[in-house]
Amino acid sequence: QVVQSPHNKALVFHDAVLTYQELNQAANQWACYLHQEGLKPGEIIAICRDKSPLYFVLILAVLKAGGIYLPIDPCYPAERILAVLIDAKPTFLLVQDYLDQGVTDSLEDQNLVNIRVFNPDKLQSQIKALQTDNLALKIKPNDPAYMIYTSGSTGQPKGVLLGHQGFCNMVQTQIPIFQVSSKSRILQHASLSFDASMHESFIALLSGACLYLGTK
Repeated sequence: QVVQSPHNKALVFHDAVLTYQELNQAANQWACYLHQEGLKPGEIIAICRDKSPLYFVLILAVLKAGGIYLPIDPCYPAERILAVLIDAKPTFLLVQDYLDQGVTDSLEDQNLVNIRVFNPDKLQSQIKALQTDNLALKIKPNDPAYMIYTSGSTGQPKGVLLGHQGFCNMVQTQIPIFQVSSKSRILQHASLSFDASMHESFIALLSGACLYLGTK
């Protein structure tokens, strides 16, 4: 879609608009940064942030870098967030200003010092100096793409891994069922910690449609 229609709108949130080219280039810069920081394919990167265009740039960056995307809702109780981090043991945790120090302190209290915490908002000027080209990585169909934690209604929440091939097949099946085209506008309204958020997002992005981010 980036090659076919680089200047078409890809993402809209309030007054912020990203074209397919802008979205791809920003994701490539973040993917480059993650590699520079030592990310290895197959490692988990947790994102605990509010919904924003940057959030979706980061999702794409994790996938492009061969990492496993793990969403954590910042509105969850601190105990739930810590439980997920203890279980998943991500390599990186991407947070934002109002979570930065509190999360770092909690990780130190739990002796989770191996999780590296980054605040992407504080790195924007550094990121803009990095390459905008796609990384030369070969991601295999069976490689894991993202991890979703269950609601925990029957006990402790459990992390479920989803592979690139299965996820891609699901999205490619949904696109014709929902009759999504490059002229469509898709509302992303599901919680980012739910599997449905990935389907909503990628049926838009893989068909050249415009993804509108709901505010809640």
